[in-house]
Amino acid sequence: MKNEKKGDLSFLMIFCFITFFGKEALTQTQITLKFGSEVDSNPLRIEEGSNEDIASRLLLSYEDSSDISPNVLLQTSGMLGNRITASTNEGNYSSSQGSMLFLWQTRETLTLVPSLRFRSFNNEDHSRTYQRGSAGIFFRYLPHQKFSMQFQPAWNLFFYRKNPDLNHEGPSMSTSFRWAISPITALAFQGSFARRTLQQLQLRQDPEDENASFETINYAADTVFSARFSAVFTWSKISLELSALHNQNQSNSLYRTYTRNAFSSRLTLSIAPKWILYSHIMIQQTHFENPTFNQNIFLNDENRNAGTFSIEYLFSEELAAEFRYNLYLQAIDGETLHRFERHLLYVGLVAFF
Repeated sequence: MKNEKKGDLSFLMIFCFITFFGKEALTQTQITLKFGSEVDSNPLRIEEGSNEDIASRLLLSYEDSSDISPNVLLQTSGMLGNRITASTNEGNYSSSQGSMLFLWQTRETLTLVPSLRFRSFNNEDHSRTYQRGSAGIFFRYLPHQKFSMQFQPAWNLFFYRKNPDLNHEGPSMSTSFRWAISPITALAFQGSFARRTLQQLQLRQDPEDENASFETINYAADTVFSARFSAVFTWSKISLELSALHNQNQSNSLYRTYTRNAFSSRLTLSIAPKWILYSHIMIQQTHFENPTFNQNIFLNDENRNAGTFSIEYLFSEELAAEFRYNLYLQAIDGETLHRFERHLLYVGLVAFF
């Protein structure tokens, strides 16, 4: 299929990229293959209605660490994903992503990390087909064993096939702090600022009139602020992370301005010698400045309330079985007339090489 070819080509580029830069001194390589089937209650991701389908999934990932010199470590990774539905072609997609990080320890407490990242996603009707890339440099500072901080300036690119007017680029700044206040408890803060510039943006002069004419704004710009506070608790067989997130998108277009508040929890539990339980719950509230004509695009359910519950059984160090349930619901906004609901039930195997 056409999407499979695109995914294969992207993964081939990742593999060649990794092989070329990491061939001198391979120290550790991990390849993971996941494959299975799932029942999807809403493969088209539509509101107020659904068309249940069965899909097969394949995920191949690659991670490698290479010692370039005594003070420089190269970390590379790549991923190829593919999904084929039994009867709804619009639910098919392929995805790929890759990254390259140079960890250069200039001093005992300071590490510089130049990085390159990209992600590509292709689906049948191109409603969520996009390419995303970023280049930046991390500054990691560890003045104490219990405290660390990180700062990263970067430049980001985004290309959206269905509507090129929404392509954008711009700089970003992020910082994070982590403090281990006890052997089992750590606190963390992450903050970021991003500027996105769109070449053109067409706006309906009267959002409530479908026949109203459009006006075009050149160089529309978004300014995005986000802050996340987290607490992590780790015991012998349990890991729990609780987070609160605040996100604001301020735009020179009222049709793109919104505020989002969210709460999430992540739990990992070894319930038996070979059984691992994992859960992730995200509950969020989003307020749009103009909900009747919102021009933001959300491509990966980041605007949904979501829950993931999975159980993994380890047959051996090389093979495991995975059972997973995903739930997606409309965010708590009080403004959207339509309701969104999606259920996914997945069963598959995981092979480690």
